[in-house]
Amino acid sequence: MVLLAIAWALIPRLPADRIAPGVRAAGVVVGGLTCAQAALAIEIAQWQTQGPVALQVPALDRHLVSSARDLGLAPDGQGAAAAALGIGRRGQVLTRLIQRWQASRGGVDLPVRWRLHRGRCRAALAAIARQVDRPPANARARWDGARILLSPDQAGITLRLPASLEAVAGWLEAGRQGPVLLVAGRAEPQVSAADLAPVDGVIGTCTTYVSGSRNRRHNVALSARALDGVVIPPGGRFSYNQVVGPRTTEAGYKTAPVIVKGELVTGLGGGACQVSSTLYNTALLANLVITKRVHHSHPVAYLPAGRDATVVYRAIDLVLTNPGPHPVVLQGELRGRRLTVMALGKSGGPPVRIITRRSLVAPGPPIEQQDPALAPGARVVARKAQVGMRVRVVRVVGEGAQARQEVISRDFYRPQRAIVRVGPLPAAAPPPP
Repeated sequence: MVLLAIAWALIPRLPADRIAPGVRAAGVVVGGLTCAQAALAIEIAQWQTQGPVALQVPALDRHLVSSARDLGLAPDGQGAAAAALGIGRRGQVLTRLIQRWQASRGGVDLPVRWRLHRGRCRAALAAIARQVDRPPANARARWDGARILLSPDQAGITLRLPASLEAVAGWLEAGRQGPVLLVAGRAEPQVSAADLAPVDGVIGTCTTYVSGSRNRRHNVALSARALDGVVIPPGGRFSYNQVVGPRTTEAGYKTAPVIVKGELVTGLGGGACQVSSTLYNTALLANLVITKRVHHSHPVAYLPAGRDATVVYRAIDLVLTNPGPHPVVLQGELRGRRLTVMALGKSGGPPVRIITRRSLVAPGPPIEQQDPALAPGARVVARKAQVGMRVRVVRVVGEGAQARQEVISRDFYRPQRAIVRVGPLPAAAPPPP
């Protein structure tokens, strides 16, 4: 003990904020420096030696490169400097003597750990996922005018973010050697080629003529494109608003005439109702169940009364259900001014006919409105009268004694009385003298 005391007394005292001479951290000499100076020197040296980080996605056999900083990696210079400051200061006298002696001979080289900022790493992996991910492709069935063409399905790839984040952490703990092996999984398509194998023909089709402006045709084409290729599985439910989505400028829709409360006004997405109405008639012939449907306030020009289906996003929807054992594939397209919506499925079912019965409802006498701006006794028709209608639609499935009748709808289109603007009454003639 006396010798230890003498040896300790002979060793020069260290300043409280200085690291013992000779101490190194990952090869960087930090002896004689303060903690702040040492931390800065360590971090500079670590960043200089740390090159790009190689990333590998084995499922794709794809190699990527990222910087350590972008991945949220950083050297723990402060932790290494604090450990260096403790050399020769902690433990018993003999331990401290040995540490000081080893440091003076260059025998103390402390490791430098790296930290992982998980939030930054998660954001970096999400950006990488946008490059790596490949969505699955569903099988598709299409009628080319003579036969059904089937396109095969294709599995996709998706980067698994939580597992990849742990892979980066494990690579860091293992000493940052080699590439980081990210974790990706297989994304299966929702519709496989086997699912569409029974589809062999057209089981329902309807074509309507699209009149009006270029904007209206644009909207019709946009809605028809959203329907194209949609598969209604056996027992599955189809929602027009859910499939087509909101008719907004962000979705690409333009302003065009629409019917609102019986009046033709300009609105966003005008023309979407023609697609829903054309689809409705196709669904009737394809023997789909009409789960939800609302008619317009007045008959439309492109279809017979009672055969239309209006839609308003988040308010009025057209909902169909496939009651059969085989899938139904929708196909929609606009060629020129002809809109065609087809239902593809398993052919050979019973024939389907649609019977429509109508009865007219008189509009009643005109509504007269006094207009002092008109000449005395003048009459101007502000709105023409429109005949109302009661319509009953029946679907007949099968032939002969086996035929089954189903009442699809009973619609009432209200009549519209004419509005006549009338000028003031002529002034009365003065009495004779």
